[in-house]
Amino acid sequence: MLKESAMPKFLRLAAAVLGLFAVPAFAQTPSPATPSTPLAPRGAPVAPTASVVPRAPPVAPPTAATPRPAPAPAPAAAATAPAASGKRVNINTAAEPELDTLPGIGPVRGAAIVAGRPYADLSDLVTKKILTQAVFDGVKNRIALANINTSTAGEMEKTLKGIGDVRSKAIISGRPYATPQDLVTKGVLTQGVYNGMKDLVTY
Repeated sequence: MLKESAMPKFLRLAAAVLGLFAVPAFAQTPSPATPSTPLAPRGAPVAPTASVVPRAPPVAPPTAATPRPAPAPAPAAAATAPAASGKRVNINTAAEPELDTLPGIGPVRGAAIVAGRPYADLSDLVTKKILTQAVFDGVKNRIALANINTSTAGEMEKTLKGIGDVRSKAIISGRPYATPQDLVTKGVLTQGVYNGMKDLVTY
């Protein structure tokens, strides 16, 4: 029979022996497996992963360009074109603005020329006291008595030297004329007749 003093020592020894067997058993107890992503077998196709594409910022629709103002229409050809181009001005038919463009002829004298019509000769401008001799000398090479493209047969017969009924009708039949010299080129007048009236016509 064990003494009472020996009991605790025996119990401590027994507990130590049990502890030696319990620790390895506890160490070998497997921990619960943590689920992991299975690895794909080598050579197996890899499923593509969806990539996030950033959205482009919205583009504002193009605005209509501000229309440019339409260019101003070209001014109508002034009635001064014949004088500016070197053509003679018909003092029997020209409008006042056209007459005003002649050297020394302004609105007052232009109106006087219109009022003094008709003219059978250029010098009538002086005879009728429409212009002074000095002013007339400045414009006599710029004025005419008839227009070979528009004057009537009667007007040409009254104002053009060497032009009678037959020749006036021939001039009308030969229209249009690009220059007075066409009267000779087209065989309407001889050079001699043309020379006698070329300084009295326009076209």
